[in-house]
Order: sequence, then C-alpha cells, then structure tokens
Amino acid sequence: MGTVTKRDGDEITIATFEEADEVAGRRLDRRGRYHICPAGDYGLFVFPVDTVTRYAEWPRECTGCEGAGCRECGGHGRVREGMFLPLEAFVGEE
Repeated sequence: MGTVTKRDGDEITIATFEEADEVAGRRLDRRGRYHICPAGDYGLFVFPVDTVTRYAEWPRECTGCEGAGCRECGGHGRVREGMFLPLEAFVGEE
C-alpha cells in the first residue's frame, strides 16, 4: 500500500493521493511511496514549483564488510540504499 507525505514548515505530515495527483498533474500509482516537495533548493535538486517525488530503492555492496560481525550488512555483503527522486527520473512512468 502506497503513502504520500508532505512538508508543512518543519514538519512532515501525511497527505492524500488526491493532493499528490493534483500537484503531479496526473493520477499516481497507488502502490508507490511519494513526497510532495514545496518549491525550493534542495541541494541536489532545485524545484521552481511544488513537485511530487517518488521513493526508489536499490542494493549496493557493503562499504566496510568484515565478515559475519559487520554492523552495516550483517555479514551478507549487501545493503539497501534509497532516496526520493523526481517523477521524471522513473523510466516508463507516464
């Protein structure tokens, strides 16, 4: 089940899919995790208007694996990384 959040000042609050649909200008996939970002400079991204971002996750190798006692990966050598990206970053999204 998907979720939508938004920034309200310094707080992050729950939003509705209807709010996200309106900002995105289309109906979003209800299975995704989305965040409504107000216009502003976020370092890596600058949004001139309110924008909807979607959460993406991918595996990567452990950065300091020392075997079975590794705190980062638990000894299996892989960890999950993730971040919110603008909808335009998703290939195949309409």
